[in-house]
Amino acid sequence: MTRENFLLYSENLDCCHPVRRHLYDVLVSDMGQAFCNSRCIVERISPQSAFKAADAWGGVDQTKVMQHSLFCPLGPGEVPHRYKFYKAILAGCIPVLFDFPSYFPKQRSWWKEFGSPFQLSLPFFEVIPYTEFAQAPVSLKGRSQESCTFLSSNSCG
Repeated sequence: MTRENFLLYSENLDCCHPVRRHLYDVLVSDMGQAFCNSRCIVERISPQSAFKAADAWGGVDQTKVMQHSLFCPLGPGEVPHRYKFYKAILAGCIPVLFDFPSYFPKQRSWWKEFGSPFQLSLPFFEVIPYTEFAQAPVSLKGRSQESCTFLSSNSCG
């Protein structure tokens, strides 16, 4: 199946982690627009829209757009597991996650810096090969959340 959209990024930028806002800023910048052309759907959702019906986020039918998108970057959330992660998987959209150091030595967290290892945050990790269909290329290794607040002029990666 050919996907007409390269990516869908639809997040509440006032929540959770400065990396969400940075990715939005990059995607709507001239550089992001040149990279994506019209193949990226980037939407900033308000905190109020998060309380609407699951598919009525902003003005986009999120499930339908995910079904037509190749990648779905997911900014860090308030909890280790996110509904949108599973929704992207079911829609066939490759989840792109952020990779942080975990509180367990030599483990990685897809949630937040020094968060729980992703292996402990996902159900049935022993039998579901999450790392085969989710991508976590954005490494924030060795960076604190505070240092990522100035991402507009620097890179956490």
